[in-house]
Amino acid sequence: MREDVYHTKLVKRLDHTFPGCIIVRLDPRFVDFYIDGERYSQGVLDILVLYRGRVAALELKRARTAAKQANQEYFVQQFGDVCFAAFIFPENEEEVLNDLQQAFSSRRPARASQR
Repeated sequence: MREDVYHTKLVKRLDHTFPGCIIVRLDPRFVDFYIDGERYSQGVLDILVLYRGRVAALELKRARTAAKQANQEYFVQQFGDVCFAAFIFPENEEEVLNDLQQAFSSRRPARASQR
């Protein structure tokens, strides 16, 4: 499955699973991250999900074996320090969405999902 096809399917599923959520697509052509004063444009995560005062950052991959770009693991880890963050692909989608459901309903901060 192509990543853009998976992206479309996942956005629909997120919207259905978390009614009223806001899904923000982060396009690396237009988005930079600044961490500790340093600017990053390569490896920007794919989407942010905002739901009931919570935030999740997801990096989509078309398959478990798909290559990761430079900085993507770093960003999942950095985002995981402040919100739920994970790599998501068809093979782990159920598990990640279950973890995300728990994170969005938990009163304590979510941790990065290591997959």
